[in-house]
Amino acid sequence: MTRAAKEHPSHPPVPVLELSREDVLYSKPDLEERVGPLDEATIGYLAGKLGDALQEDYWLALGIVIEAYLRAAGKEDDDVV
Repeated sequence: MTRAAKEHPSHPPVPVLELSREDVLYSKPDLEERVGPLDEATIGYLAGKLGDALQEDYWLALGIVIEAYLRAAGKEDDDVV
């Protein structure tokens, strides 16, 4: 379990919505012979592991983006008045 999940148990895991064989090959072109034969279940497993690895950064980035948006939206509201 990641630190983010421990600190915020209400946070659902972050799924990687899509991971293709082409993505894996782009990341590791030198392993084409070994990556090529991977089946869809294995690609799905890799997507899950990627989601696990990104979970803490995802929640951190989401908080930063929301705060930046709200600051910018607040400035726009001030301009209107």
